[in-house]
Amino acid sequence: MQYGEKINLGYWPPDLFAWLRGNAETAEWGGEVYSSKLEHPPHTKTAMGNGQFPDYVSGNSGCIKRMRIRENSLVLKFPEWVSTFLHEYRCYDAEYIGDYIEDPEFYYGGPGQNPLCP
Repeated sequence: MQYGEKINLGYWPPDLFAWLRGNAETAEWGGEVYSSKLEHPPHTKTAMGNGQFPDYVSGNSGCIKRMRIRENSLVLKFPEWVSTFLHEYRCYDAEYIGDYIEDPEFYYGGPGQNPLCP
């Protein structure tokens, strides 16, 4: 995993996950918040990202840009198919922006408990 063009943040060697040695079926990006009361009020007040709902216009939310995957070659490529998934859509949100821009972007976040998410 890299930040920008040259700063390496992490590496997952094949021997760490032996079952990934050949290939993986999916790649995931995003945020996660744990609550033992999933789908039962009151929801946790824990924010995801900076606590703001996704806002790709101002960029004032958690975001992942320059998403790439590497298959069994050294070539990095855009993911072919992307979807979003949420458990608590009134507490958090996610948006994938892939059309009409050079690089796909994924925005996510939310405040947790709020007037829409009791």
